[in-house]
Amino acid sequence: MTINPRKFADDYPNNSDRAEWAEHALSVFCEDTGLDQEIESQEAVSDLLCNLGHYCDVHGLDFLAVASGAISVWDVEKREEANGEPNALYPEKKVMIALLDHKQI
Repeated sequence: MTINPRKFADDYPNNSDRAEWAEHALSVFCEDTGLDQEIESQEAVSDLLCNLGHYCDVHGLDFLAVASGAISVWDVEKREEANGEPNALYPEKKVMIALLDHKQI
């Protein structure tokens, strides 16, 4: 699958476009790792996210901050599209990710 650059409606991508980009990245990841994207889609997404954490470690990025920021933006984009207001710049919700010991739960 090749993603062709194209003009988006109103010059902005929608969530279907974003999902297509993610599918392309996941397809490449599955091809490289041998995971079956059709059968193991949840595992493949989880493993890719895990490996992005390793990437962040190697490159000095705060993975939990990146992940929580991405979840916040994903939520904004979902609300914008659901309400028919792309790029409405809704306020981001605070997302907190914590690693707790099993004793802390």
